[in-house]
Amino acid sequence: MLHRQFIEVSKEVVSLINKHKAVISLESAILTHGLPYPENLRLVEKINDIAVKNNVATATVALIEGTLRVGLSQTEIEMLCKNTDKNFIKVSQRDLVPGFAKKLTGGTTVSSTILASNAAGIPIFVTGGIGGVHRGTIWDVSNDLKALENGNVTVISAGVKSILDIESTLEVLETKGVLVATYKAKNFPAFYTPDSGIRSPYTISGISEAVQMVHAKHLLKNDVNQCMLIANPPKVNKNSKFRELQSSIDTAIQSASKNGVSGNKVTPYILEKINELSKGASLELNTSLVLQNVELGCQIATGLSNIEQQDHKRRIKDTPLIVGGTNCDVSITNSNWKEQYHEVRSSGGINISVGGVGFNVSSSLGKLLNKKPLFFSAIGNDFAGRLLELEIEKNCRLKNVKQNSETAMYAALIENNGHLQRDFGNMQIHNEITPEKIADLMKEINTENINMIVTDANIPPETIQFCLKLGKQLEIPVICDPTQNTKCWKIRNIQQYKFDLLAPNLREMFEIFKVKKEIYHTNLEEIFEVLTTMIPASSIPAECLMIKLGKHGVILTSRQNVLFDVSQLQKCDEKWVKDDCHFAWYKPMISKHPIVSESGAGDSLLAAPHKLLFWAFKDKFIINRLTRNSKTRAISLFTYMNSSDEDDWDSLPDTEMAQTTDAVEPADPDFDPNVPIEEDDSFSEE
Repeated sequence: MLHRQFIEVSKEVVSLINKHKAVISLESAILTHGLPYPENLRLVEKINDIAVKNNVATATVALIEGTLRVGLSQTEIEMLCKNTDKNFIKVSQRDLVPGFAKKLTGGTTVSSTILASNAAGIPIFVTGGIGGVHRGTIWDVSNDLKALENGNVTVISAGVKSILDIESTLEVLETKGVLVATYKAKNFPAFYTPDSGIRSPYTISGISEAVQMVHAKHLLKNDVNQCMLIANPPKVNKNSKFRELQSSIDTAIQSASKNGVSGNKVTPYILEKINELSKGASLELNTSLVLQNVELGCQIATGLSNIEQQDHKRRIKDTPLIVGGTNCDVSITNSNWKEQYHEVRSSGGINISVGGVGFNVSSSLGKLLNKKPLFFSAIGNDFAGRLLELEIEKNCRLKNVKQNSETAMYAALIENNGHLQRDFGNMQIHNEITPEKIADLMKEINTENINMIVTDANIPPETIQFCLKLGKQLEIPVICDPTQNTKCWKIRNIQQYKFDLLAPNLREMFEIFKVKKEIYHTNLEEIFEVLTTMIPASSIPAECLMIKLGKHGVILTSRQNVLFDVSQLQKCDEKWVKDDCHFAWYKPMISKHPIVSESGAGDSLLAAPHKLLFWAFKDKFIINRLTRNSKTRAISLFTYMNSSDEDDWDSLPDTEMAQTTDAVEPADPDFDPNVPIEEDDSFSEE
C-alpha cells in the first residue's frame, strides 16, 4: 500500500467513491508519451464526452512534482498534454521511488496506474493495451504483469499490445493467478485485430455478466489480490485500417532486430516505426481502441455503481464516528518516587503507548465490534505522530486534521498499585480539531453509514457543539466523555442540544455541578445520596449519565423514554428512583490480578455501551445490562494497554463479577468501600 505522503486523491474522487458513484481511472502516459499535442488533448475531450454520456466520472492518474495524483484538474491535464519542456518522465512502478525523491512530473503507465487505482479504491481502470512478454525472449517481460499480479482492480484493455508475444503473456498471467476474460469473444484479441487465434480462459457474454464478475471481484478484494483483465476486441469491418496494420507491425519488429535495438528502447522504436510505416494510422487506431475501452468501462462502472448503491441501501448504519484527542503516552512506574524525588536518576519502569480518550474509545470499539470505526483526530508529522499512526490504524480508520504541529504528548507517574500521582501534557494540537475541519472531513465519508458520534473534551467547545448539531441532523446519538475535571467547563457551557449519554467520573461529575471539593471525602452511601439529590434538579446537557466511581463501580441515571432508558435495566446490583429520575448501580469487576494502571480504564469501559448501542440499532431490542461488559475496564486496569483487547481476557483467570448487593467484595483485603475516596488523581481519564 502506498504511503499517504506520496499519493493524493482529489476530494471529488473521494466523495464519489464513498457514495458508490461510477468512477474509472485512466493512465496519463498516453498523454505525455503516446500522442502528440493537440491530439492527446482531443482524446481527453472525447473520453470526457463518453463518460458524461454514461454519467461516469474519470480519474486520470499522473505523477505531479513528486506526488502520485488521482483525479487531475483540467489545468493539470493540459500541462501534461503540452509537455512544453519535453522533460516529463514515463512512470512505471520502478520509476516511482526516484520520482518521489526528486519531485519529478510524468505520465503513469499501466503498472503505476494500477497501483494508484488500488490505493484510491477505484475498482475499474481503463487503458489501450497492456505490456507483456516480448517476442523472441522469455526474459523481457513488462512490469505490467507484476502489477496485475498484485493490483486488485479490474483492467479493461484491447488485450496485449500487438508487438508482444500474446501466447507467452497469457501463460505468465495464468502462472500469476490473474483472471483473464474476453468480452463477447471466445478467442483473445490481437490488439488491432479481434482474433489472435488463442483461446481466452473465460468469455463474458455481455454487460450484465461483466458487471456481476467485477462486483464479485470487488467483494473478494481482501481475499483475492490479483487484478482481473477484461480484453475488449476491437470493432472492425472490411474497410477497417486495423487489418492493414499487421504488415507494418511485422516490418517494424524485424527492423528492430536487424538494427540491434534492445532493452527499454525496443518498444519506443517499434511504435515509432509502425507510425511511420502506417503514415500515422497507428495513432488514429490507438485512439479508437482507447475510446472503445472507455465506453465498455463506463457501462460496467455504471452497473457496478447501481449494485453497490442497492447493497448500501440494504445495509444498516454500522460505523461509529469518534472525534477526539490522541497522544503519545509515557507511563513511569516507581514505588519509591517520593524518596527518590531529589535524585538525579531514579529507578522505575517506563512504558510508551498510544493514549487519549478519543483513541481509547476508538480502539476499544474497533476490537469489540470487529470493525474499524472512523476516528477524527489531530496528529503531528513528527516521530511520535508516525508511531501513533501505525498503532491507531490497526483498529481505526484515521482521518487526521493536522500534520504540521507537534503530536500531543502525555506523561504519567504511576505508583506500583496503579494510582496516578502526577501527570504532564502538551495537548495544544487538539485545538486544531475545529468545526471547519470536521465539516471538510465529513465530505469525504459516507455519512449514511454513521450510527453514532462520540466526542471527548480534548477538542474545542465549538467543535463539541458542532458534533451535537451534526448528530441531530443525522438523527444519531451523540456520546461524550468529559476527559478530566479541568475541561468540564466545556460541557457545562453546552447550549441548545443535549448528549444522549455523558460519561463523567466522580470528580468530573462534581466539577460539572460545581459541588464543593469536600464531597470527595465521603463514603459510598453519601455519594449515592448527593447524586440522588442533585441530579433530578439539574439542567445538565445529557439525557443519560454513566458516572464512573472508580473502585466503587458505575451508576447510570436517566429519565424514562430516552435512548438509554435506565428504567428498562433489570440485572443491575441496585435500583432506585428519585422524582422521575431512575438510577442503577453496577458493582465493579473484581480480580486478584494486580492493578498496573488506572489510566484509560474509564475510556475502555465507555466502549461497552457503544457496542450495545450498535447492536440495539441493528436488531431493534431494548438495551439491557448496559455496563455488564465491564471486562473492557478490567483489561485496561490489569495491563499497560489503554484500551481493551478481548483476546487478553483469558490471561486474567481470577476475574469475576461481584454477585451480591452487599458491600463490594474486595480484591485487596485492606479494601473497604466505605472508606472515603482518597484525594488523588486516580480518576483522571486523560
